[in-house]
Amino acid sequence: MSNIWLISKHDSEASAYKVAEQDVEGYVNTLRNKGIGEFEIASPQYGINDFGRYEITNPEEDVPEFGSYAAHQPGYDKFKEQGMLDDYVHQSLVHMGHASHQLSWGLTVLGHVDIPKELKEEIRAVVTAIPKLQEKLREFKNC
Repeated sequence: MSNIWLISKHDSEASAYKVAEQDVEGYVNTLRNKGIGEFEIASPQYGINDFGRYEITNPEEDVPEFGSYAAHQPGYDKFKEQGMLDDYVHQSLVHMGHASHQLSWGLTVLGHVDIPKELKEEIRAVVTAIPKLQEKLREFKNC
């Protein structure tokens, strides 16, 4: 799934939306229902300038191949920037930390819903298990 820029124009103003290719039709139909009828589409290496027009931001940057880590792994560019593309244990630790954070927020928002205490405890057990698993995984950091 690749992202594209959908640029809509209405009353001499432009707005840009970065959307997945398969979602373009839905966005266009929704905007048309709001009276917006003029659109342009640009590929992901394009950006939007201050005038609402798209322009190339990284012309020499290749779009990663669909199915590759580069195309789908969260934080791939950051790992590349840090020189950590070959450190899979580091990448796993980072992803596990993010999962723990998200799961903790999931538990927090459940405070507004009447669900069984046992279910909340099960979720809490998973949240507390992740740091323990990360510690065990750190033993393999230099492998």
